[in-house]
Amino acid sequence: QEILEKIQWRPNVIPFLAALKAAGKQLVLFTNAHPASLSVKDAHLGLAEHLDLMVSTHELGWSKESQHCWQALAERLAFDPARTLFVDDSERILRAAADYGIGYQLAIQNPDSRQPEQRITAFPAIRDYAELLPLGT
Repeated sequence: QEILEKIQWRPNVIPFLAALKAAGKQLVLFTNAHPASLSVKDAHLGLAEHLDLMVSTHELGWSKESQHCWQALAERLAFDPARTLFVDDSERILRAAADYGIGYQLAIQNPDSRQPEQRITAFPAIRDYAELLPLGT
C-alpha cells in the first residue's frame, strides 16, 4: 500500500495482452510476488481483467529460480513448455525457465524506469511491448 504510486502498467502491455488474447493464447501471470502484494497490484491495476490466471510462487512453495517450482506449476496448469513464451526481467529466472524446457524466453531490459537499463545478453530483450506488436497498433 505504501508504494501504490509506483505500481503501474508497462507501456503497451495492455495492447500486447489483447493481441495475445485475440490470438487465442492463455495468459498467466507467474510471479514471485506474495499473494497479498499481488492482490494489491490487482486491485490497483485490474490485472485479472487482462489475464486468465495469476499464480504466485508462494502458493507453490518455491521461487521461479527452482525447477521444483516449474514442476509444481505444470501440475497445477496444463501447458506445453515448448510452446510457451515466458517474459521476465531476471536472466537467472529466464535461465531456469529455459532449463525447464520453456520454448521462448524474453527479457525486459528496463524493469524499473527510474534505474539504468540492464544489459541482457543471454536472451532476446525488449524495452517496450510495442516492439512485439504489428505496426499501426
